[in-house]
Amino acid sequence: MAERRRTRPQLRFRYPPNSPLDTNVHAELIRRLQDGAWVIEPDPEQAGRLEDEYYSDVWKIDIPQGNGSRELHVPWDRWSAFAAIEFERIRFVDGFEAIWHDATQTVEASVTPGIRMSTRRPHPIWASPDTSTDPVKAEEERSLFYQFQDGEGDLRLLFPEGQMIRFQGPEATIELSAPSRAFTSFFDVELDEPLATLKVTVAAVHEAPAALLRGVASDFLFELDMRTGWGLQLAAVPTQAVTAAPTPDDLQMRYPSARYRPDAKSLYWYAASNSRLPLAQYVAYYQVLEHFFGSFSQRLAIERAKSTLRDPTFDRSDSEAVHNLLADAASSFVASTKEHVQLRSVLQTCVSAPELRRFITSDEARHASLTTEHLEAVPSIVADESEERLWESVAQHVYKLRNRIVHKKQHDTPSAIGLLLPNSPDEGLLGHDIQLVRWLAQKAIVHDGS
Repeated sequence: MAERRRTRPQLRFRYPPNSPLDTNVHAELIRRLQDGAWVIEPDPEQAGRLEDEYYSDVWKIDIPQGNGSRELHVPWDRWSAFAAIEFERIRFVDGFEAIWHDATQTVEASVTPGIRMSTRRPHPIWASPDTSTDPVKAEEERSLFYQFQDGEGDLRLLFPEGQMIRFQGPEATIELSAPSRAFTSFFDVELDEPLATLKVTVAAVHEAPAALLRGVASDFLFELDMRTGWGLQLAAVPTQAVTAAPTPDDLQMRYPSARYRPDAKSLYWYAASNSRLPLAQYVAYYQVLEHFFGSFSQRLAIERAKSTLRDPTFDRSDSEAVHNLLADAASSFVASTKEHVQLRSVLQTCVSAPELRRFITSDEARHASLTTEHLEAVPSIVADESEERLWESVAQHVYKLRNRIVHKKQHDTPSAIGLLLPNSPDEGLLGHDIQLVRWLAQKAIVHDGS
């Protein structure tokens, strides 16, 4: 079978019409863009600006990332610096705040929590005997980052220059040091206190850049955490933002209209605080729903029994009718021990089917995502059929997704569906699922309010 070739995405370079690419100044840049198969065109979104608005002009350039591309905005005051690097040999890395340097065979990634890891801030790591100073790196830092005046007014750096920690292994070289010139062009870097980045360089590429980060780079940080407990980890970039509801034009604040259960609110705020951890956030919002399983499931069974007792055709002296009522109640309580049944009971108790359907269909992107099987082994939602089918499909969707996050075991069979992992491509598809479970958690808390 012939090998299937990957189709390269169409790359575009857009410039502000009021600041056209001068053929004399940017001739070399234009040649490099054309050699790299970029389509060069004016940006219509920046047309019609006044001449004195040049300070807000940006270049918009598509940079390869995985099988697609990601748009990078380069402000006017960084144009020269950007043109000076080999941007055409750099690409973004899926799932991470990272870039791959093809020229040096190096993947460079942000480390978080980064505030403690600046080369210009005291940190125990720089006191390590493994720390060294590189003169080439020191010279690069002097040209990239701000210098400071000492007490006598002399302009100089008040911190050690070119600090780094570097380890040579059998497969790769690992380095912790200030960001490279390329990294500062691709990401927002504090020029007075640049945060250290982790760099992995290989002699020959046997793994994808993302695999290098999940492999040897993550192994290094894990062993470092075992020794120090600093919690340093690679900074992730979710590929799909979780958007909040738009703020209404006539927003009016008011005194609380109800009282809500403190324990449920505690779970809700914990979930809301995990916005940078999509998997943890989804599970935390699910825990809000789980909090109401017992009370809502029993409440639904009791309401059904009360409805039967109110039925004028129900004969309380009929032993068989009373037996059937008790059997139905007993079966409801038995069924309520099954988690997905309890979840469905919560949905049926706190939200109406028309309201649930409106939430799913009111946003085109959300509707398309939730009603198609975008995650393996997570059934899509059926929004266009009966109320019972809607509740059941939403319950199954929410429950199966939760299981993919928390239930996979190491020794499952090879054919078993894999666990959803942090920084994986699938994690970036959870945005609309989180919107749904967040909305359901809100409805459950409100329904239980007094």
